[in-house]
Amino acid sequence: MRIKRKNRHGAEVPTHALNDIMFFLLLFFIIVCSTSSPTTIKIAPPESVSSLHMSEKGNELAIDENRAFFFDNKAIKEEEIEGEFKTMTAGDKDAALSIVMDKSLSVKDFIGVIRLARAYKIHIFLKTKRNIQ
Repeated sequence: MRIKRKNRHGAEVPTHALNDIMFFLLLFFIIVCSTSSPTTIKIAPPESVSSLHMSEKGNELAIDENRAFFFDNKAIKEEEIEGEFKTMTAGDKDAALSIVMDKSLSVKDFIGVIRLARAYKIHIFLKTKRNIQ
């Protein structure tokens, strides 16, 4: 007596093409994310021969060639700088501020910021681009 067995083939979903599609999508997003930087401010800092490295603990004030101010990559008006300094020194007595300014600006363009920072006893650092000679 012969016992008949049913050929049971399980349901199968072909996913070979899905692997290729996912690879290309991943590659596309990696390329797009590495080339775009939405919070970057275009500033060409002045050059210096010697430099000291500062820790990234402090806040940053950037001034571009149009005298637009950015406090920690957030656009602010010149009148709002004092309020930012108040909040910065309220929680930290050893507050540090690094200033990044465009090389086309002169010292008189940010001397008011330095005076205001000194009034709040904030340590000031000027970021420059290292010039290797």
